[in-house]
Amino acid sequence: MEASLARLPVEVVRVPRPAAPDRPGPRGGRHAAAGGAPRAAASAGCAWGLALLARRRRIRRVLRRAGPEAPVTLREQAQQLASDQAALRMGSGGLESVVPEDERKQLEKKADTLEPFRKGVILAACLLLFGALQDGFWLLVTPGLTAQGWLNVIRSEDSQSSSLALILGLTAVGAGLLYTGLVLLAPAPLPSLESVLQEEESRQEAEKNRQLRSLEGRWYYGLNLGQSYRIFQSERGWRFEEELQGRKCTAELRIVGGWVKGQLLDQHGKEVGLIRLRRSAGKSVVSNLRPVGEADWGNPNEAIGW
Repeated sequence: MEASLARLPVEVVRVPRPAAPDRPGPRGGRHAAAGGAPRAAASAGCAWGLALLARRRRIRRVLRRAGPEAPVTLREQAQQLASDQAALRMGSGGLESVVPEDERKQLEKKADTLEPFRKGVILAACLLLFGALQDGFWLLVTPGLTAQGWLNVIRSEDSQSSSLALILGLTAVGAGLLYTGLVLLAPAPLPSLESVLQEEESRQEAEKNRQLRSLEGRWYYGLNLGQSYRIFQSERGWRFEEELQGRKCTAELRIVGGWVKGQLLDQHGKEVGLIRLRRSAGKSVVSNLRPVGEADWGNPNEAIGW
């Protein structure tokens, strides 16, 4: 019985799946439903924002991998951040948009250390001016009220003169205190981001100039100090000069990280290699040479100056 059942033909019946409801395509294509257009636009905006953020992260990773070979100044970082904020509709795109207005107000409040003293000075000035105003009012209206019989106050000329002097004194002192509180003790405005960047650039430029000037002069090295090179400032900037294997080599120096580097060229303009220098402790300079075609720096060479 079982053998006969095994010989019977088996028919495979395919059951069709139920039709799925219309859905928008993966990229909002032509098969999208009628209500998928707003979703596609929103997803496109989100994708654009995420792409910008990813681009910014990639730039930072590349710069970190590049190390001192690709320095980024504070101004470049601020401009990049302002550009990203403008692209994401988060600000005007100017340098000042890097610091939000709420944060600037908080910084101004923290920087205003004279606020309690200034409020006390202004309060004292207001009290003195109020006293002077009150005395002046009664000095003016008392004669009229006395003449009409409302008051029975008789002031002598000396009393009126002393009251007038007191009023003038209170007014002068109150006005002086008010000017001091509102003008002299006014909180200083926070510097703009542009001025901060300019100050930082000036400081960095002065530090670079100091670093280059510390290398200025002729430096001797080798057996019996028989070899030397010279670092000097020319019209085109700081330069390096040395005679290597009978070739006069020069390089325009620039600061990269903690080193002063330059591309060595011979008198025919042919590349010799890359040199880097740094002032060490005492009157000496440490340098390394990386010839053309090599990936590693040569042994450090220490030269001394006279």
